[in-house]
Amino acid sequence: MAKRDEERAARLAFISATKNVVALTYQLELVTDLLKRLYQKLASAATKLEIAVDLSIEEEDDEQPAG
Repeated sequence: MAKRDEERAARLAFISATKNVVALTYQLELVTDLLKRLYQKLASAATKLEIAVDLSIEEEDDEQPAG
C-alpha cells in the first residue's frame, strides 16, 4: 500500500510539474510577443527620428546662404 501511495504521489508531482512548465511556456510566449512589439515600436520611432533629423539638416542647409 505504501508503494501505491508513493507512485500516486510521484504521478501527482509529475502532473503538477508538467502544468507548471506549460504555464511558464505560455508566459514566456506572452513576454516574447510583448518584446517583439516593443522592438517594432522602437524601430519605428528610430526611423521617424532619423527622418526628422535628416529633414532638419536639409532645412538648415537650405536656410544658409550659398557661398
